Amino acid sequence: MRPFWGLVLVMLVAACGGAASPSKHATAARPPTPSVAPTPAEVPTPTPYQAPPTSAPAYTSPESASAATYARLATLNCRIPISNGQPGSGGFISIPGGAFASDLASNVVLDWTGAPPPKQPQQGPGPSRPPSFGLSFDRAAGRWLPVGPTWVTPDGQSYAYPDFVGGGVRWVKVADGSVTTLGGSNPWNLLDVETEGAYAVRTDFTGQAPSGLWLLTPGKDPVQVIGSGYWSWVTTGFAYGYDAPSVPAGAPHPLLRFNLRDHTTVTWYQNGNQVQWVPGFDRGGAPIVVIPPANYQYQPSFETALLAAPDTKNTLLKAPQGTQSAIQDAHGYWLAADQLYFNGVPVSAVQGQLGGGCA
Repeated sequence: MRPFWGLVLVMLVAACGGAASPSKHATAARPPTPSVAPTPAEVPTPTPYQAPPTSAPAYTSPESASAATYARLATLNCRIPISNGQPGSGGFISIPGGAFASDLASNVVLDWTGAPPPKQPQQGPGPSRPPSFGLSFDRAAGRWLPVGPTWVTPDGQSYAYPDFVGGGVRWVKVADGSVTTLGGSNPWNLLDVETEGAYAVRTDFTGQAPSGLWLLTPGKDPVQVIGSGYWSWVTTGFAYGYDAPSVPAGAPHPLLRFNLRDHTTVTWYQNGNQVQWVPGFDRGGAPIVVIPPANYQYQPSFETALLAAPDTKNTLLKAPQGTQSAIQDAHGYWLAADQLYFNGVPVSAVQGQLGGGCA
């Protein structure tokens, strides 16, 4: 599906506190060309059930990639939605050119009408009901939604968001705004929304890390998809996470991939402890990850890489900041870091959260 942000629960709690989202007007200057992704031979063919649309244009060699990307940019005529995650902050970056135009229609908020009261009296600071959980542009409906792209169904007809105060996940139909509560009164950390429902993990505000992954579907009881593992990221067909919530410094912590269709688990990246977060996925379900510098003093750049196959790391970008959101669409890879990049080439100085692909 579309991409989301890593460390979901931490970021949601921050959002609940009212702080601006840490991730996502002028045309950017072109700095030295960063590293880019490899040849298409290294990108696996998606499995049949994923049925992704036409694949994005393949990269050429690193030496000629920048020239090829600039040539491709000159042929594009599209706009990519972006925001800082707060109501009213959305707008569109024009490609080519990189100019940003605000869109006042992005001033949308979550509907908490009919939400249940807190389950118990609150003692001191705690979860609250925020005005939004990011912004995305629903091209099917032609409107902005008050959640990030990963919380919208692929067809754009529904979206979901968690209620950390009253419990459950609220499922909204875009057409009429009707709301259905999923998951009862349990608190959930929502990871991803797909056609089949919302994928979530249980939330425990006492600090315990609950294991397993659940599927919440309108009109049905929650279904535990897998009872083991600590899952942080989900996309169409796959979940990614670890076999333990954390490990001591220096200990191995492989990144696992769980197949949502056949329920098999494989080790996807042995050096999973290097993965700081997953800002998005390619259209075959492979994760795009952010790896921090080993030494901030002598190597101050963050690496954004595609883990296209087990233990296969293809560098997409090296930049002063880690990529906060990433999307692969029919044109290529859009990476929002210290500025907006297309296939590793800077296209705009605007920083923010991508609200969808370029169309």
